[in-house]
Amino acid sequence: MADYQIECYGVFKRLTQVDSLKITMGAEEVQIKELLDELQKQYPEMTDTLKVTACAIGDELLSRESTITPDKTLALIPPVSGGQ
Repeated sequence: MADYQIECYGVFKRLTQVDSLKITMGAEEVQIKELLDELQKQYPEMTDTLKVTACAIGDELLSRESTITPDKTLALIPPVSGGQ
């Protein structure tokens, strides 16, 4: 088992009421999409927004097929809107 850290911004922070989450997975390396699938199971209210969310580690945007290890923190970057 391995613990993965996920940083929450925008709508994710509002839904969870925390800055970061810990998700436990059964492998020392997983694809981002596997981590997001587990996140949807634990927080089903995130499902629609996760479909259009960017994922990053540091300043690098990653595809959902990219892999992540427990020593990295995944940032969820939800879509934003603004204007008047």
